[in-house]
Amino acid sequence: MMLIFINVYSQDQLSVEYGIDYVSPLFNTEDEDAGDMNLEAATKYENQAKRFLKDDRAFFELVINKNEAEIQFFPNMQSDDFSYPLPLLLATSEFYFRDDKVYQVSEINNETYFKAFDDELEWKFYDENKNILGFECHKATATVKTPGDSLEVIAWYCPEISAPFGPNRFNNLPGLIMGLTYRGRYYYATKINTKKTKEIIEFNTENVLNKDENFIQKRTQSK
Repeated sequence: MMLIFINVYSQDQLSVEYGIDYVSPLFNTEDEDAGDMNLEAATKYENQAKRFLKDDRAFFELVINKNEAEIQFFPNMQSDDFSYPLPLLLATSEFYFRDDKVYQVSEINNETYFKAFDDELEWKFYDENKNILGFECHKATATVKTPGDSLEVIAWYCPEISAPFGPNRFNNLPGLIMGLTYRGRYYYATKINTKKTKEIIEFNTENVLNKDENFIQKRTQSK
């Protein structure tokens, strides 16, 4: 175990790079009548996602400034060989964390908009450990409720790194989430940087969508 304690509140910035492993299908590829995609589209997507995620590389970065953080995709990752948008291939979006709140982020007509997640997860803790990048991480699980279904999330958090953030939209654990399994993907930390290299987007309360709004409606209104 690495005998280091990283206090994010004493750092100018902390950033964590994450890789992604393809674990299982995101969509149902067995039943023609099941899921949000038809069988042909689901199969095409899963094949593209497998190819896109097969390389051992970092796909996004979690940039942390004390009580806020942002997930930023690395630029120029997607070639013309892949027809599905980058967030769908990665099975995650760009998110902004502030204190204990999580917002999905989208840029519309050069304006950054935020959509809050209101669901609060109840984490369960286990006496199981995993070593990631030399840090001892502890297991926690939660259930994410979706329309007509519920999904399990498995997180591996590191108390030695005092940052309550993680990949996808998960947070509020007693340490940085360095490994996470959710919706058929395993997100894992590949590198930790302690020098300031990136800027975090500016949070604008006037651009926070209410619970009845979504990004698609906003784009339509902005045309």
